[in-house]
Formats: sequence, structure tokens, C-alpha cells
Amino acid sequence: MIHRYLIENKLYFYATGTNEKAFLNSTWKMSQKEVEKANGAELFATKNPFTCLPPGDFTNPLRFKALSSEQVSLWGLNAEVTYCFFDDILYSYEISISEIKDDKLQEKITETLKNRFGEGEAISPKSAAMRLRHLWNLSNQMIEYAIIESDDKRFHNIFIKAQHKPLNEFIQQAARKERESYF
Repeated sequence: MIHRYLIENKLYFYATGTNEKAFLNSTWKMSQKEVEKANGAELFATKNPFTCLPPGDFTNPLRFKALSSEQVSLWGLNAEVTYCFFDDILYSYEISISEIKDDKLQEKITETLKNRFGEGEAISPKSAAMRLRHLWNLSNQMIEYAIIESDDKRFHNIFIKAQHKPLNEFIQQAARKERESYF
């Protein structure tokens, strides 16, 4: 009975997280239950369940799960965090903060990211509305940061996306294996 409880709740030697910090108190490879326990917040189905599907060919979409927490306060603002799981293993997360009007706050967020991950690289914006796009391509993770201007130009939205590179490579390998088994 205790054994089953430990397995179901991913506790002690059944825990799946690594020592590589992902976001807040969660680490890469944690399960949904572990992320909820680590951050003290329940995760809910996202408004867009396809958020976590990788581009191009991918494995069975039922193996992916996008779950959100809207109870996160970052830099004094409400943020929505979407955690992406593959086979119940955290491999990516996305942060969105809407309706920012303060340019100094944008500078503070950029500074926080640079202090944590290094200078990174400014890359070409994907659209005219994108004011800034920055990328950190680290050994174990890739972080993309963008500031997008609203249509009416009254405020900005901030997006931060991080992916665990070894797990993304594992997912791509799983996709290749799955395709090879088609015929």
C-alpha cells in the first residue's frame, strides 16, 4: 500500500525530477504532481491544448500534455505559466505576461534574464509587432524571450519559453522510432 502511494505520487526514489532547475521550484523531468507539489499550485488544462506540440513531425499527440497555472506573480504582475509534459515528464514551459505599460519593467525583466542566463543573442523579430526577441542557447536548455506590442500600441505582452534540450532530443528520437514502426 505504501509502495503504491509512493509510485503514484512520485515520491522519494520514484521521483522523476533532476537537479537542473527549470522554473520556480520545479526541475526538468518532474511529473505533473511533482511540479504541483514543488510550486504549491494546482495545474489546469490550458486554453490551447496544442501549445506543447513540437513543430513538424511528432509522436502521438496524446503523449503530450499542456497544463497551466495562473496563480503566479512575477515582477509584481500576474503571469500565466504553461508547463509542457511528454509522457508526464516536464520538458518545456512558457510564461506570458499581458498588458505591460511600463518600459522600465520590461528592462528589469530583460536584466533578470541576462543575469541568470548570460547575454544571449538578439535575433530578428518574427513580425512588425515584435519589439524584441532574444535567445539563450545553453548546453542543456534553450530560452526564447519576446516583447510584442498590442495592436492598438497601448501596451506590450511578454513571452518567455524554455525547453530542455536533452528531452527535446529524446522526443525527436521517439518520433523517429514511431514513424519507423508505421509499416
